[in-house]
Parts: sequence; structure tokens; C-alpha cells
Amino acid sequence: MKLPKTWTKRIMHIAPNIVILLSAFSLTMNMISSVNSSRGLVLALSFTGFIFASILVKSIPYKYVLAAIAYLAFFNALPELSFDKLVSVMYLSLVLLAFLLPSSLPTFFAAGFYLYITPIYWSEEPVEMIRTMMVGVIVNMILYSLLAFYFRNLKEENSINVELNLQLNQAFGELENIAYYDTLTKLPNRELLKERMDTELSKETPLAVMFLDLDHFKNVNDMMGHNAGDQMLQDVARRLNETVGHSCFISRYSGDEFILLLSYKQQEEIETLAERLIRSFRNPFWIYQKQFYTTPSIGISLYPEDAHDAETLIQYADKAMYSVKRSEKNGFRFFSAIRSTELLRQVKLENDLRSAVSKGEIIVHYQPLVEISTGRIRGWRR
Repeated sequence: MKLPKTWTKRIMHIAPNIVILLSAFSLTMNMISSVNSSRGLVLALSFTGFIFASILVKSIPYKYVLAAIAYLAFFNALPELSFDKLVSVMYLSLVLLAFLLPSSLPTFFAAGFYLYITPIYWSEEPVEMIRTMMVGVIVNMILYSLLAFYFRNLKEENSINVELNLQLNQAFGELENIAYYDTLTKLPNRELLKERMDTELSKETPLAVMFLDLDHFKNVNDMMGHNAGDQMLQDVARRLNETVGHSCFISRYSGDEFILLLSYKQQEEIETLAERLIRSFRNPFWIYQKQFYTTPSIGISLYPEDAHDAETLIQYADKAMYSVKRSEKNGFRFFSAIRSTELLRQVKLENDLRSAVSKGEIIVHYQPLVEISTGRIRGWRR
């Protein structure tokens, strides 16, 4: 059964720490149980305290200092060990040093120390056995150092990968923000609006599309410049969020146009929200320490009554908004309220034009502009 890649990486990441703890624990237990004097016990306990302090401390210089003190006590306790205990303790100490400290030099130093003192303190042991042990020390020193180096590099590589992933996620987040949010008002833009509408329409629950346009906004740009207009748009976005942001989705469609989406159960909910929006614009906007007033014209289309797709719903809400603008402004109107009269007017106009053309009731009059020198018609005047 194969482990997932993420679990494999985690295991590889924590493996050195597990090796350090297990070897330190085994080494201290061996030392404490193997010494045969109170001095040896004090040295073994000193090694235990300083080596675990070295494991826990984060600072590399302190780690080296504590490890040096621990191994000084450890080396002084070695002569009390039997040759059998010495072999296992030496190998464990090499493993611990190789994985505990970033440099391999302490491991080489410890191995050299063992090669030096073994023939001196255990001279009664057979030469062949000592030679075999010394070869084992050299081989294990190289093996443990290479293994620790591999795991250390792997850990650093994982850290670099983690940092790169964080940077990539941040970059993707910024790109997503640019793609889906308006840079001026920080509101969702047209792309995110359409995605949200598609999501809402897929639920097949009633949805109101409110198309809000600011009345007389051009006056602010003309009088105070585009920077003032930008500030007003930011203030409008903030006011919309404060007024209805908790109950509906707000987006900047373009220019001074905003679209709000509201899931509803009763039409009265939409009317209440529209009235609340209109009331919120009674307070002035402060632009460069001057008061400016603007009012909203709001057109509303409904799903599923008016249309079943996002584009048509926005188009119908836009038409309803322009109907408000052509009349009193500072109000709201449902598309259904203008649909019948508007469609009848369009049908009547089309029929009348067709009838006039067929009856010859439309005559085009124009005065040709003739070039005197050539007699050619160069244009006309109505």
C-alpha cells in the first residue's frame, strides 16, 4: 500500500528528529546503566542533561556549546565502560552527533577520539577485535554523516518548497483579486458578478437584480476632477456595504453603475431594500472638505418572472433603471411595471412604420449639392 506523497514528505521531514530523540534516549540509558561509580553516574547524568538541552535549544551556537559540554562529560565517563558496552555506545554517539549538529566535523572529531583512546584504555582486548571495532567506527562515521547530510538537505529543500508554495499562493491570490475585484472600490467586478449570478440561478430560487446608477455623478467629475469622482465612488461603495452589504451581493458594474443581487421570498423585501438604499443617499458625501449630494436610480428585474439568464436579467434591470432616470430619478422601478407599455409602444411604432412605407406615406426630400464644373452630385442637404 503506497503512502500519499504528503505523508511521505512529512515522515521524511520528521525522521531526523525521531533519530535524534531515540539515539539520545538509548545512549543516556546505556551510560547510566553501564557506569560503576558515583563519579561515572554524575558524568552520565550531566551528559543526559546537557544533551537534551542541546536538542531543545534553537540557537545553533548554543546547540554547539551544550553538545560540547555533554560530550566532554560523556568522554570522561567512557573508561568505566566494558568493551562490549563501549561499542554500542560509540555507534549511538556517532548517530546522535551526525543528526544533531549541522556540521559533520564534530562527528569526525568524536570518531578520531575513539580511534585514539580505544587501544589505550582497552589494550587487554584482542587486537583483531579492536581493529574490527575501529573499522566499524570509520565506516559508521561516514555512513551516518552522509545520511544526516541527505536528510538535512531534504529538510532544507522542503522548507524552500513550502516558502515557494506560500509565495505562489500569494501571487495567485493577488491575480484572483485583480481578475475578480474592482481595483478602485474593492467590490466584486463584472466577471465575479456573472459567476455569482450563474451560481444563484442554478439554485432555481427567486432572485432580484438591482441596477443602481448615480444621478448627476458627471457634475462631480466636471466640477472637481476625476480624482474627486473616484473618491465619491469609493465612498458610495462603502455606504452600500454599510447599508445592505449584510443582506445582498454588491458589485461595481461599470463607471457609476452598481449591481446588487438579492435572494428573496416576498417582493416586499426588495421594495424595503430599495427604499433603504434611497434613504441612505440623503446624507451628503464629503469630497475635499465639500458636501456633495447624489441620488440613486434603481431598476429591478426578477428571476424567474422576467428572464432566466444573467445577461437578460441585467439588460432588463438596466432598462428599468433608465425608465426611472427619464422620469423623477431618485427612485426604483420594476421591469415588469414598464414592460407592457414599452413593448406595446415598440410594436405600435414598428407597425406604423411598416404601414407608412407600404402606403407610400413616407417621402424623403433632399437637396442635391452639385459640383458646377463637372455637374456631379457631391452630397445632399435635407
